[in-house]
Amino acid sequence: MSSATQSNTPSITPGLPQLVSGCIERLTTGVRAAAFWAAALLPLVVIAGLATGLAGQHPEALAGALALNAVCAVVGHGHAPPTMSTNASTQSPYRSRKAKRLVEYLRAEAERNDGDLYIKGKFIADDVDLSPKEIGALLSSLQGSVPGLTIEKWSYTSATTWRISSA
Repeated sequence: MSSATQSNTPSITPGLPQLVSGCIERLTTGVRAAAFWAAALLPLVVIAGLATGLAGQHPEALAGALALNAVCAVVGHGHAPPTMSTNASTQSPYRSRKAKRLVEYLRAEAERNDGDLYIKGKFIADDVDLSPKEIGALLSSLQGSVPGLTIEKWSYTSATTWRISSA
């Protein structure tokens, strides 16, 4: 008979590393945002100090504010302020109704052609009620952003040929 010993050391909860990395990510995002806004607003404090004459009376405070501004600019450099938008759940993944109409057409045609489709804007313009120029601009902007479809410029002979394939 063998005697098995049970370990009394506590095990790490499986989700703990993800929890810790999530907390660290939130913390760094918050610090970066605070530094960004401090770097944006500190020059106003410096200007107020210069305008009131306090900077002349306390040059060390002016130097400290300028140094802090430089540090905040470096730390906050990667911050991207959130954009004003509607609720993401109600927002279409496409930039416009035209883009949605074009993608729906391309999906249907790719399915009808067993996943591969070669098109020129001038030949499908009437089918999607768009000009060839609009089609080219939309296809360029949609490259890499349409789930389930690969859109790529294929060749150019009198007009751009696009290759559409089911991903």
